Amino acid sequence: MKTFIKVLIVLGILAIIIMLSANYFISKAIDRDSVVKVIEENLNTRFDLKEININLFSTTPSLKLNDVKFAPRDEYADDQVNIEDRPELESAIVSLTSIKFNIDIVHLFRSGDEIISEISIGEGSNISEAGTLDKFKSSLSTLSDIGVNLEFLSENIELQKDVEIKTLFVAGKVSFLEDLNLETADYDLTLTKDSWFDLDDNSHEFQGNFLLSTDESEKIFNKVDKYIDEKTSKATDNGYSVDKNKIKDKLFEGMIQDDRIYVKFTSHGDISEPEVSLSSSPESLEKIVEDALMGN
Repeated sequence: MKTFIKVLIVLGILAIIIMLSANYFISKAIDRDSVVKVIEENLNTRFDLKEININLFSTTPSLKLNDVKFAPRDEYADDQVNIEDRPELESAIVSLTSIKFNIDIVHLFRSGDEIISEISIGEGSNISEAGTLDKFKSSLSTLSDIGVNLEFLSENIELQKDVEIKTLFVAGKVSFLEDLNLETADYDLTLTKDSWFDLDDNSHEFQGNFLLSTDESEKIFNKVDKYIDEKTSKATDNGYSVDKNKIKDKLFEGMIQDDRIYVKFTSHGDISEPEVSLSSSPESLEKIVEDALMGN
């Protein structure tokens, strides 16, 4: 998630500069090349976009960028070649169909140093770097041990609908004024209100949760049911009673919401090497079943 957050921050700062220096930027005719240069000078990345739309004639002026891509830095970043003459950017870390910033100029003039932005990210946008998901996947290793396929957690985050988020920027610190909800086909990922990132020292404090889709949750529940049946069939054939629901309740304790698998998490420290902790991590299903059988 760190690259995604940095993308929002740098683009947000660019939007603010444009709004506050409107006459200068209009006279200089903001174009694709100038925006790309600013981004590549401020992030260790290769950047591209297709279109820029600016609306300055409002109390909440806006900047909208279409078809935005960030990729690992290469020899073309910061060079003097016109953007149109560069080869096509491939292997994007972040690919946004569109991103729009609405800047609350009235609040800025009243506060003097607080900048409030409303950010919209278009449906179909992709984010390929999400280390927190790997942490979540490893916490479910007991499910992988019984054959549950969790590879979808290693795939790109592809947004199923537009995302709206409001942020506060002051003294180098960006805070979320409302929850950031990323909805994908397989799960929902939320960073909750008051999560923040500090530009000065790269520190952050995120709180959020994962909520697997109904389909993915059902696949896991069915796999668990099958495993329990296979491991307890001999005991039940011999007349012993095994409470399968009790086994499942113990396995998924604190991890179910609306019949879907749900885990809260916190992330803090340096954004480059975050310390992630999860609210729940299931015990070994094999051990839970063995304990249940020994109880007979």
